[in-house]
Amino acid sequence: MLPCFHRNLAYLRKLKKVNQREAAAALGVSQALLSHYEKGLREPGMEFLLNAADYYGVSADWLLGRTSDMTGTFLGAGADSAAVTETDPSRRAAAHRRADKAHMQESVGMVYDLLEKLDVRGLEPAVHTHLTAELVQVLSLIHLTAGRGSRGKDLFGINRRYLHTALEIWQARAEQELVRLSIEAEKSIRPDAPAMSPELIEQEFGERGERLIIALREAADTITACLEEKL
Repeated sequence: MLPCFHRNLAYLRKLKKVNQREAAAALGVSQALLSHYEKGLREPGMEFLLNAADYYGVSADWLLGRTSDMTGTFLGAGADSAAVTETDPSRRAAAHRRADKAHMQESVGMVYDLLEKLDVRGLEPAVHTHLTAELVQVLSLIHLTAGRGSRGKDLFGINRRYLHTALEIWQARAEQELVRLSIEAEKSIRPDAPAMSPELIEQEFGERGERLIIALREAADTITACLEEKL
């Protein structure tokens, strides 16, 4: 069983707000056995896995850590290994693209999961707006490259001459709103809510969390290098 299974199992029970005795009864196992499953001391069989997926309303793939989407969109658990072990250059490049796509999907999913885990769901509207603004900019860039016959218009009908400025204004407003909501949300966080940290991300999401931390550290190194060039 994948190492994140027991963490996901325990997380779902807490999310459902039931105790181990209640969950064990619903799943047809003893409380002691469920405790062992949640601590990773024992591995369940296929029947329990399917029962747990049905009981908590998630996919078996999510329970196993093979996707960040609770409904079960498969992200390709072997994407990383394929990118590393593939010897053919073209196939290796394709494997890297698949891995990058999977990691991006995972990361966005984890952002929304963290908002709930850390009791800061009040930030969700601003986070959604901020991510949407970034998505619009990326789609506009793709359209600029591949939008044949657009006659100077952006994908959304905006004159390209003003698009960059408009997007900058939108993103700045989204960032301001995110900061404002962060200040408000901080005042209402439960005293027992966990603190955001790399350790929490790795503990909560297992291998997916480790990949996210690696990506963040690489981004931090790039940002540091850019700052050093400017100084």
